[in-house]
Amino acid sequence: MSGKSDKWALFLAKILSGEQFPYTVELKLKDGQTYGSVRFSLDVPPQTITKSKGVIGIDVNARPFHLALAEVSSDGNLQSYKSIYLSHLPKYKSRNRKEYEEWLIAHEVVRFAKEKGKAIAIEDIKNLPKGKRGDGKAKLRKILQFFSYPTFSPLRSVVVQGRWEGIESRLGPDGFAGPP
Repeated sequence: MSGKSDKWALFLAKILSGEQFPYTVELKLKDGQTYGSVRFSLDVPPQTITKSKGVIGIDVNARPFHLALAEVSSDGNLQSYKSIYLSHLPKYKSRNRKEYEEWLIAHEVVRFAKEKGKAIAIEDIKNLPKGKRGDGKAKLRKILQFFSYPTFSPLRSVVVQGRWEGIESRLGPDGFAGPP
């Protein structure tokens, strides 16, 4: 599911089919105009790609700024690797453009995981050292400050997109530990 129009079309289709489901409608009056929004839950497809065949481990690296993807077999052996460079992300000032680029990255990661038939495990970046002035890592600090630490958007996008594609995806300290 991508884009607001797809969700709106799905909502209308569910309503017109007579399906009963919970939803919330919020109306606002602003400058004499009425604006409305609708919220409802979507069912996440079952996870058909699990860690039983191995995982795609994702690590965030600063120099050069990129995601390192490591394909690992179910017994923990490295099978292949890939890099997705992120150095272009900090230059985007527009929030919409940044989100668009992050979703493109998420789709690329999920496509790789789907091709390999493996789950996705992502490092916990909440506890990454942010560094201090004078530590010689000014460039790294500048890059990391561009993103919200606990919710590094490209990684959250990977988890969300992975789950929509039926891929078991984990972000954070509870990721996958060892063979299944």
